[in-house]
Amino acid sequence: MKNTFLKIIRSNRKYTPMRIFVSDEKGKYTDFTKKLSEYATSLAISTTEKEKYYEICEEITEDNGLCPVLTDSDSKSTVKINADKNIMTVVCENENLNIFEGQDFRVPEMYEQLLPRGVEKYKFYSALYELCGVFSLGDCIFDVITANKEKKCVQDIHFS
Repeated sequence: MKNTFLKIIRSNRKYTPMRIFVSDEKGKYTDFTKKLSEYATSLAISTTEKEKYYEICEEITEDNGLCPVLTDSDSKSTVKINADKNIMTVVCENENLNIFEGQDFRVPEMYEQLLPRGVEKYKFYSALYELCGVFSLGDCIFDVITANKEKKCVQDIHFS
């Protein structure tokens, strides 16, 4: 889901400045947060494990000059991501767009051909990733997500 959030943000960055707030209670998603920083005009992070973010915050500042803030407040953020629950909320002019729950993803054709009949694809590709080290599967994105309780194609998600 996090890859899908990045794809949506990347596709929309030309339309609006991204003041991003990330909630990561246990500090598990520092790599994801670093990737988000590439699209942020400001970045606020809420976590109980602040020490896990010190090094990443320094790297972000060195890489692109952005100065992330460790805080509990998301007061001025236009994009709010709860990394623990895989929910992204985008504050738009007319409404908030709540994005969650992905479905249908594509994998490279060479792995698609390996899927045995009768085996659920999520379990199979998870096993390839976890047990066989096919880490390229970790870059997949969902084709369809739920946005404000409606199924939508990821490519059709635009905010202004």
